Amino acid sequence: MMHAFSIPAALEIALRAKGYRKGLFGWLRNAPWGEPGFSALVLSMFLFGWIGGVTGVTIGTEQINMLVHNTLRLPGHFHATVVSGTTLAFMGFTYYVIPLIFRKELKLKSWAKWQPYVFGTGMLLTSMGMIVSGLQGVARRNWDITFAGVVPGTVEISLAVFGIGALLAVTGGIMYVTIVLTSILTGPRLEASNLLLLTGTHNPIIDSTKLTDHQMEDKQNQPKGALVLVFAFLVWFAIYYFTNWWLLGRTWFIR
Repeated sequence: MMHAFSIPAALEIALRAKGYRKGLFGWLRNAPWGEPGFSALVLSMFLFGWIGGVTGVTIGTEQINMLVHNTLRLPGHFHATVVSGTTLAFMGFTYYVIPLIFRKELKLKSWAKWQPYVFGTGMLLTSMGMIVSGLQGVARRNWDITFAGVVPGTVEISLAVFGIGALLAVTGGIMYVTIVLTSILTGPRLEASNLLLLTGTHNPIIDSTKLTDHQMEDKQNQPKGALVLVFAFLVWFAIYYFTNWWLLGRTWFIR
């Protein structure tokens, strides 16, 4: 919960200080969504926290784990945390490392703009397809995941979502590798002072984003929107967690 608030709050304060103060989420609408470093960060936080984190805490409950452990819900959780959240965060970080370390201009900028969305959407569908399939009883590490037709037929829909998501994620991964190799091997070498973000006009390496004390304490710059998002996250966590206890209660009837 601390990380879920502190990182979005820092973003909100910085954007509000730039003048995006309209409503609770005016700062979010005006965020640099065209920058792959930013979009990758936000998507990785969502996938890691809202999907991977919530399912992880639920799976860590011993009684619920006895129902979850040998189903596709477990790899669905790990695909949300490691393959989605962690990997996407490092992908976004790479877009700043290339100009910082290699002093190379980023190539295929239109690909870089969309790559986090393609990979993130694919991994969201992959993780959710696995989790929903696991909720219906689909096993993992078993040659017959349907247990000879014991699981409901609706599982074919969630498995299809899983497959479509995997294809999208592979496409996003190929885009990422192509962008990185093309930039490193063929990008023009420039000094740090001449390297810019995709859509910005300022150098991310040279320019400082440090705010003054006055900007930090200004009432109009306070992270009210981030606080609302954190409580929405808490509500989602509570609903998912206690729903799993309800499902467990339906499995073990007490008479």
